[in-house]
Amino acid sequence: GTCDGGMFLCKPLPVQQATKLHTIFSVTSSRYFEWQSRYMSHFYHKSGQKGGLTRLLSAVHNDHIALQPGEEYGKGADPCKIDTWLAPLYPKLNQDSYAPYNKPTAIDHWLKHSGNRAEYITIVDPDCVFVKPIAVEDYIGGGVSVHL
Repeated sequence: GTCDGGMFLCKPLPVQQATKLHTIFSVTSSRYFEWQSRYMSHFYHKSGQKGGLTRLLSAVHNDHIALQPGEEYGKGADPCKIDTWLAPLYPKLNQDSYAPYNKPTAIDHWLKHSGNRAEYITIVDPDCVFVKPIAVEDYIGGGVSVHL
């Protein structure tokens, strides 16, 4: 399974305090996604968006921009570090190595094991830029695509 050898979290974290909104985005470990992740985090926090931001990293090990356990963005941690959830890589079936398969695998792993209790979860791509906060109340009732 994906938890063999203790590389990945196998049991859920304690349930977190419920929040209104949490934003996630999925990446693999590469320089291409590193700069996108850094910009995503910077503009997310600069926009004043409410709720947490988590980078779902599909990889074998955390990388150098992941916040360490106990660190929190804006509370003494290196501002270049990003809250990161380490998720297993998609198990390649029949030699199909299509990288976007990692996204649903990472989201599923995070939902099952993170303990996050947000009422709404926003899933964005890492190349999105937040220029102002998204008011969740304006979009209740279904999936949306927003051009701000």
